Amino acid sequence: MVKATPDDFVVTSSFAVPLGKNQHWAHPSLSDGRLYVRHGDALMVYDVKAK
Repeated sequence: MVKATPDDFVVTSSFAVPLGKNQHWAHPSLSDGRLYVRHGDALMVYDVKAK
């Protein structure tokens, strides 16, 4: 995740996708505070709601 401004962006968070194989072309999706990541035949969901 990044914090974007008109001049730059700063990486605020990152992680390695632990499941799946080969290249992955699906875009991550964000819905109701959940981040969905598909990698090959694996689908992962992460709770990214602000606390």
